[in-house]
Amino acid sequence: MYYYDFREDQKKDLRGLLSSVLFQLCDQSDLYYSILSTFHSAHRDGAQSPSNDDLVRCLKGLLNLQRTSPVYLIVDGLDECLSTSSLSSPREGVLSCLEELVEARVPNLRICVTSRPEADIKPVLEH
Repeated sequence: MYYYDFREDQKKDLRGLLSSVLFQLCDQSDLYYSILSTFHSAHRDGAQSPSNDDLVRCLKGLLNLQRTSPVYLIVDGLDECLSTSSLSSPREGVLSCLEELVEARVPNLRICVTSRPEADIKPVLEH
């Protein structure tokens, strides 16, 4: 579960969501832990920060593992994620990631997102 909170800087963007979800998965399975440990090592044991794209690929890789139990991704308060008028707002990144996860049709992934019906969020979550 991930809760967006406008009062906490690390809970305002895609990186916060991905880091939290990966950390929570790591705690749930030795297989996930092993893969995330290798991912961490590939980024110089944390000295090199992975890109958001790297984090998304890692998450999708974990979710696509065979013989894993269902993963419930609950994102609460998405409307609390920053939305700016710039071309690439933090909220736009999160919405894009959620769309990508839905389109990947991962059989063991269940997604629940709560939000106020903001103009940029509603069309993405409706389908």
